[in-house]
Amino acid sequence: IVSLLLMKLVELLQKKFMAQQMSTDKDRKFFPDANSTLRVTYGKVQGSKPKDAVSYDYQTHLAGVMEKYVPGDYEFNIKKILLDMDGPLVDDIAMFKKVEPSITNIEEHIKTLTILGKKQAFIIPIIFEAIKQKAFEDAEPTMFLIPLKNDLLKYWKLLGIEVEVLSSTMQTNPLRKELEEQKLKWCETHLPGIKVNLAEGSAKKQDWAEEGTLLIDDFARTISQFINKGAYGIHHTSLNDTLYQLRLLGLIPQYN
Repeated sequence: IVSLLLMKLVELLQKKFMAQQMSTDKDRKFFPDANSTLRVTYGKVQGSKPKDAVSYDYQTHLAGVMEKYVPGDYEFNIKKILLDMDGPLVDDIAMFKKVEPSITNIEEHIKTLTILGKKQAFIIPIIFEAIKQKAFEDAEPTMFLIPLKNDLLKYWKLLGIEVEVLSSTMQTNPLRKELEEQKLKWCETHLPGIKVNLAEGSAKKQDWAEEGTLLIDDFARTISQFINKGAYGIHHTSLNDTLYQLRLLGLIPQYN
């Protein structure tokens, strides 16, 4: 009985709290909370013909989604795409192999150390050595650069979306100036004309999180921080997965 009374009291207070929020913040858009509810739908899925010479199919393709795209829509409006360098654009694993050739499979070695919580202790000295060898300037691009330069940049420009690079130069780095110069030169070579933003550590990337901004980054924590700031994020784990997520967002051109 006590539990039922408490549940009723909580329900009553929640209604009052929501009513107060809606009266105080009138410009905010509120949505019904369907969490913890059971929703069942049944029936035959088919298209419709609302009037003469007009018909709607039962499914929507991404090409159609982009045709209905409304710039400035509060629910989903991409204004800017930020591209992380190390991982999405730069093949850092290939670069590490050149700097530390004694390790046979350095990618698996790094994954193992990540599980054990020892990745940073291993990777930071390699990064410093890579900077000294100017490896960042001559680093090999990833396969993502091919669709990016051939199709995506043109398509995003057509949609009115700005594209910039957002890369970290590490929070504690005595060679920061050298790393900055190398990353800027890499971008000049492979992505001329694209604005480059350099953050002093991955945690600082959230300073670029704004409404309508999408970050593509291979660091899960950075993506979480970006989304928590009200922006969008794609966690880059592979070329195919990133392209798939971009396709879901309607950010890849559809060819017939």
